[in-house]
Amino acid sequence: RGKQKVFVVGSSMVQAGFEPTVFDQVTREMSIETISYNYGVGNLDPNYQVFITRRIREQFLRGDEKLALTLLEFNPFQATKRRSGFGSITADQNIAVLASDADLWQMTLDDPTRGIRLFNIRYLRDGLSAELITSATALLNQGQNTNTEAYRKAAQRTNKLWARFNELRERGTAVQGSDQWNVDTRGGRIDKSRLSEQALDAMGEWAASRRYAGFMKNDLARRVRGADILELGFDERSIEAFIAMVEDLKVVSEAIEVILLPRNTDWVNYAPDVQRRLDEVLRRIESETGVGVRNYQVDPRIKPEHFLDTTHLSYYDGIDVFTRMLANDYLSLLGYDTGDP
Repeated sequence: RGKQKVFVVGSSMVQAGFEPTVFDQVTREMSIETISYNYGVGNLDPNYQVFITRRIREQFLRGDEKLALTLLEFNPFQATKRRSGFGSITADQNIAVLASDADLWQMTLDDPTRGIRLFNIRYLRDGLSAELITSATALLNQGQNTNTEAYRKAAQRTNKLWARFNELRERGTAVQGSDQWNVDTRGGRIDKSRLSEQALDAMGEWAASRRYAGFMKNDLARRVRGADILELGFDERSIEAFIAMVEDLKVVSEAIEVILLPRNTDWVNYAPDVQRRLDEVLRRIESETGVGVRNYQVDPRIKPEHFLDTTHLSYYDGIDVFTRMLANDYLSLLGYDTGDP
C-alpha cells in the first residue's frame, strides 16, 4: 500500500517543532512508510485556525481520502481572552485570507457591509486590512529593554552568526521562515542532512546566542502582554473553536490525538491554580470530542537548551529531539507491533 499520510496541525510552535523528514526516517527504520506534513501556522488563534481545519476536511472528503494519523496541537496561550483581543487587530485580514469563497459569500449574506469589506481585503488589498496597516507601528514596537549596549551587542552577534551560517550552508538548502510554507520540506524548517559539519556548528552557535537572557525576558514580556501566557485566562469562544477543529479532523482521520508541545520551564511556569484551569480545559476537550490528549509540556527528554526562545523549539536540535519522540510514541497507531499484550 502507499505511504501513510500524517498531519501535524497547530501554531508556530508546531511550525518550529516538527520536522517531517525526521519523523519519516524514524518510521522507515521500523518498516512503516509515512509521508508527514507540518501544518503549523503562526499568529493565529483557534478562531482563525478553524478555517484551515475546515478546508482540510473539505479537501479530504472531496477526494474520499483519510489521514492515517492527525496530531492537533492545543496551544494554551493562544486560547486566552487576551490573545483573542489582541487578534482582533488582524481579524478581518485573517478571515479574508483563510476563508473559502463559500465562507465569504455566506458572511456577505449575513452582513453585506462586512462581506464587501472582506472581499475588498482579499482581492484588492492583497490580504491586508486597514486595521493591520494602521496598527503596524504598535505591532512592531512591542519589545522592551532593547535600548542597552549589552542588548545591542547580543543582537549584533546573533545577526553575524546567522550570516555566517548562511555563508556555510549548501546553496539550495531551503530554510523555512515564518511567512512561507516550503513544499520540498513539507513545512519542515530545514533538511539538515544536506549541511556540512561547519554549517551545523555555525547553526548551533547561532541557536545558543538566541538564548541571551535579554532576548528571553523581552520575549516573555511580549507573550505576557499579548497572550497572558502565565495566567491563562481562557476564552470560551476560542475553546469552542478548538473543539470544532477537532471535530473537523476526526472526520478525515483514521487516528487522531490532541497534543501539547513542550514548555520552556526556565521561563514559563504555572501557578497551581493556573495548572488546574488548564487541566480542566484539557478534560473538557477529551470529554466533548472523545479524542485523547497527550501533554508534552513538561517532559524530561526536552530541556531548556532545546529552545530558541521562551516558547519555540530550536531547529538546531530541539525540533529533531521532539520529532523523534513523537514518531516513537505514535508507532503503534501507525500499525507497528510493539509486542505488548
